[in-house]
Amino acid sequence: MTAGQLASVEHRVAASPVWLSLVDTFTGAAPGGAVDVSLARQHGTDWLPFELPHQYKSNGDLALLGLGRVALGRAGVDIDVRITIRVDRTVVETSTGGDTLDVTVTTWDADHPPALPIREVVRCFPAPDYRYRPGLPVHPGRVVDAAGDPVVGASVTVTETVLGNPVVEEVRTSSGGLFRIPLRWSSGSTTLDADRAGATGSTTITLPADLGSASVIQIS
Repeated sequence: MTAGQLASVEHRVAASPVWLSLVDTFTGAAPGGAVDVSLARQHGTDWLPFELPHQYKSNGDLALLGLGRVALGRAGVDIDVRITIRVDRTVVETSTGGDTLDVTVTTWDADHPPALPIREVVRCFPAPDYRYRPGLPVHPGRVVDAAGDPVVGASVTVTETVLGNPVVEEVRTSSGGLFRIPLRWSSGSTTLDADRAGATGSTTITLPADLGSASVIQIS
C-alpha cells in the first residue's frame, strides 16, 4: 500500500474536518509546552462541553479525531463547535483572536468522510514565563489602559533593521497585562510598541542599562 493510500485509509477511519497547525512564534517550530484542547457544541445560546480524542504531532499538527462523525445515514447536518487551545508558557492566538476558534462542522459517516481540511495556523506567542535560552536578553514590562488597568492580549513589538531588512520581535500580554520580550537584535535606544484593538502606546528604553527594569506602556 502506498503512502497516499495509507493517508486515505487513515482519513476514512479517523477523519478530522479541522486541521490546526500550532506554531511557536519565537522559534518558528512546534510549541514545546503541553497542549490542552477543550471542545464545546452550541445548543441554542449555550455552549455545552464534550470530550473527543485529539492527535498532536511533533510538527505541531493537531487533529480532532472523528469530530462530527455520526452513524450511517445521518450525515449532512451542520453543527457549531468551539475549540479552545492552551499551550504552557504561551499566549495562544487563533485567526479569530484569543485562544478559541468557532467552526461549523458538517456531520459525516464512514461511507462519506469529510474532505481533507484546510490548514489553520494557530500562533503561540511567548508568555511572561516562556523559557528563553540562557543568556538571551529579555525585557519585562506591563501594558495598561488610560485608567491604569492591565490589558490582556495586547501585542508588544520591537522592530529592528538587520542587514537592511526589518526584523520584528513580538509577544502578547497575559493576565495582569504582563509581558517579557526578547531583544535578540537590539542595542542602545530601543522602542517598544503596544497595540490592542486599535489602542496604541510606546516607550523607549536604553540597552543594556534598562534590560532588567520593567517598563509600563500605556495605550489609548
